[in-house]
This record gives sequence, C-alpha cells and structure tokens, in this order.
Amino acid sequence: MSNMESIYSFKYWTVWQGSGLTSIKTSNRNFESYFCLPYNPAGEDLPYSKSGHSVPRRLFDMEDENFVLIGSSLW
Repeated sequence: MSNMESIYSFKYWTVWQGSGLTSIKTSNRNFESYFCLPYNPAGEDLPYSKSGHSVPRRLFDMEDENFVLIGSSLW
C-alpha cells in the first residue's frame, strides 16, 4: 500500500466513523501502532492540551504515552 493510499484510508475511516474512532489497529498482531506528531505545538515540555488544537483530543487521549508519540518521544 502506498503512502497516498494509507492517508486516504485513514481519512476515509476517520470521516466515516466520526468521533466514534477510538482505536488504532494493525493488520498484523506482531506490529504496534501509534498516533504520532513530529512536534508538540504547545512546546516540547508542555502538555499537548496547552496547544489549543482540539480535534486530536476529541479522538484520542493525547496524554497517554502508550500509543501517542509527540515530538522528541517520536524521534
């Protein structure tokens, strides 16, 4: 699957399920999946909730470091 297909698929299912999107899954049980952001818009040492971006917070618990990687924890 190409990157474009992956983005389309994620966008389609996000729109289709709306705020009911509660989990990220892989097709292979040996893999792990994460919601990742390359940087924290609130600042590296501040919680994501201080960023003012509300859409991801409606879909995920952005403070849960078990599956959400932001900024330096991603790299």
